[in-house]
Amino acid sequence: EGWCVSARPESIDKLKEPVNLLEANEDQYGIWRNYVNDQLTQYQPLFDMMDYLIMLKVPSFEKIYEWRNLQEKKLLKHCLDNNLDTYNVMNEQQIKRFIMHYERITRHQLHEMPARADLLLTVNNKHKICKVDIKNTK
Repeated sequence: EGWCVSARPESIDKLKEPVNLLEANEDQYGIWRNYVNDQLTQYQPLFDMMDYLIMLKVPSFEKIYEWRNLQEKKLLKHCLDNNLDTYNVMNEQQIKRFIMHYERITRHQLHEMPARADLLLTVNNKHKICKVDIKNTK
């Protein structure tokens, strides 16, 4: 279980252009994105050990930000209601920056992973599973 589990590396050509402001401003030469891509290559033998790949497919990348923002608002309310420290609760700018770190991999997964997932659970805009596609029963 995890955001980038079973993510595959992209072709080197796709790494040339930044996908967001973080890459454009802080990785102009593609050093970080090439490093991440190389690490994904190293992880493939581990990912190949998985028996079953389940994907929760979101309607769009933009929903990831929206839903993470909702999570942080709920966390903030919980912390305030219970007199807990709110130091680790992210504001909107922090959420955007956080998500930009995973945008390239996530967009790539949304494009290529549905075809190879053993079980594809499509999630609608209301955060509900609207379609179940069983592709491999192994």
